[in-house]
Amino acid sequence: MKPRHRGDCAWELGGARRAWGACGLAPYRCFTRDTPSEELIFCIRNLLGNIALFVPLGLLIPLTVRKLSSIRSVLEVALAVSVSIEAVQFAERWMGIVRSVDIDDVVLNLPGASAGYFCHAAVKWMRDLRV
Repeated sequence: MKPRHRGDCAWELGGARRAWGACGLAPYRCFTRDTPSEELIFCIRNLLGNIALFVPLGLLIPLTVRKLSSIRSVLEVALAVSVSIEAVQFAERWMGIVRSVDIDDVVLNLPGASAGYFCHAAVKWMRDLRV
């Protein structure tokens, strides 16, 4: 049997080795010195996309649920949502749907939620100054 590639999710099924997509379990693997430039562009787009994806969540949580108006609450919800998304993507493998599972997605969603929360806090602070 061939050695597994770092980040490759492979399972033994009836003696046959099947791999579906990639499982990136090592954070920030994209940003190493030996990353080719075309892959680095993908990594930067992935980084910015994962951050931007959770900005609305960080903004809307304190607006819609008053009990979840602290930064800690927002980050806990964002972490739960992000881990749930990755768990669903991992589970889809058993349905034959090829999805990539990456710890970077979870890690990078939290700064996005934080940015959304701080946008909400800044608007609230400016509104309170007017009163």
